[in-house]
Amino acid sequence: DSLPDIDTDSEGHPVTASLAERLVAVRHDAKLKQIPFAKSLGISQSALVTYERAERDPPYIGTSTSGR
Repeated sequence: DSLPDIDTDSEGHPVTASLAERLVAVRHDAKLKQIPFAKSLGISQSALVTYERAERDPPYIGTSTSGR
């Protein structure tokens, strides 16, 4: 039995990766600890932790359901 091929992006990350998986992968690729990475994103470390653990999704800026 062989594993199925997984589509990857230009950086080799799985295309189907969850946001949590992508955040961790990008942070590790950048060789950053959580605090500097969170600061670069403009969020707190505690928010980053909840996103990396898939406990919460970040708010989506620039989207509106009001139709304006």
